Amino acid sequence: MKAKTGRIFATPVMTIAMTIVAGVSSIMLAGNALEMKLLAQAQTTGGQARAAQGQAAQARGGAAATPASPRPATQAAPDPTSPVGATAAPVRPPRRDPFRPLVSNKKVGEILPARLPAGKAGLVIGQLVVQGIVRNIDGKWVAVVDNKTKRSYFLYVRDELYNGVVTNITSESVTFEERSVDAAGRTRSREVVKRIGGV
Repeated sequence: MKAKTGRIFATPVMTIAMTIVAGVSSIMLAGNALEMKLLAQAQTTGGQARAAQGQAAQARGGAAATPASPRPATQAAPDPTSPVGATAAPVRPPRRDPFRPLVSNKKVGEILPARLPAGKAGLVIGQLVVQGIVRNIDGKWVAVVDNKTKRSYFLYVRDELYNGVVTNITSESVTFEERSVDAAGRTRSREVVKRIGGV
């Protein structure tokens, strides 16, 4: 009894599976046939259009005109070495660093380049710390300063720095004229006084 029931159920399941396979096969064959038919129509339409263009050219030019030759399907790319065919590639601006904040608290004049000049010309007034002030043999004041690199420099009056100049040195302090550029592009200057040990 069990074997009979198994055979009864097995036959419809197999029939359904074979029907599905046959349906999928016929759909694929129909799709291929439709694709071939559309391709043939496109080729025929293209040939008819070229023939009609040739006939129109003959009608315009009269009997002396020669029929227009059909255009090749693909046009040759212009020669980049020739001045006529050369096209300039679009210039893209450099990409912004995605980790840099969009809004900066620093003013325009406070933004420093990645690499400063060597020596005194690369000293930034805001980073200087006056370590000491001494007199030289001539009796002139000399300021001993360092910055975040912890390298010492000897400054004299009228020494040019990255963003200013030393204007005065006394026994207790050093006076700088700090120059900066505002948002409008104007150069501004202000007096900065730094005392020994102060920032």
